[in-house]
Amino acid sequence: MTYIYKEKIMTLSKQEIQSRKVDLLDAGFSADFVQKNIVIYNSLFKRSVRETIIFLLERGFKNPVKLITSFPSILGYSLDNIDWRLRYFCKLLKFCSSQITAQDVMESNTILWSTKREKMQILVRIAYDLHCTAEKEVISALTCNLENFLLVYIFSEEKDFRTIRLHARKAKNKYGTVKERRGKIQEFSDKLPSKVYSLYCKGYIR
Repeated sequence: MTYIYKEKIMTLSKQEIQSRKVDLLDAGFSADFVQKNIVIYNSLFKRSVRETIIFLLERGFKNPVKLITSFPSILGYSLDNIDWRLRYFCKLLKFCSSQITAQDVMESNTILWSTKREKMQILVRIAYDLHCTAEKEVISALTCNLENFLLVYIFSEEKDFRTIRLHARKAKNKYGTVKERRGKIQEFSDKLPSKVYSLYCKGYIR
């Protein structure tokens, strides 16, 4: 049986498919989840599902099966990537003097798993600089278009994190195409904190 995933051909024998189905079902996943994801997610085949579940449990996640069901791509993340995200949000919540744990936040907000590293670092850095200690504001900002957020920051006289987030959400195509927005960010890079611009170049400027 042959499946196509992101232009790569995967040929799986009936025995391999059955073995993986049994592995997922034994781990506690629903039959519906298994049917939908057994061949769609190439990531499922990179290591055993049980290894990922044990790793997440050891890191303090209460319900890895539910988490993976909500965001299956976690199975394709390197263990180092998972560790990095956990450590990073532990630091953020410590800065915010939050009473909730990073694990609780990450289990209820899949955006924290799908957001690019540099974007998270940029927004958290700006939150630090603007003394924004509300973790919900920072997490909400992760859903904003990054270029719009940075351009609103650049052109705003009032440097308030929440105000910038709200204006960035409304900006949509105000600053042009992605290419035009990136050009403006480069043009006015001197108005951004140097660390923020450095991170932006690392993640978005080729």
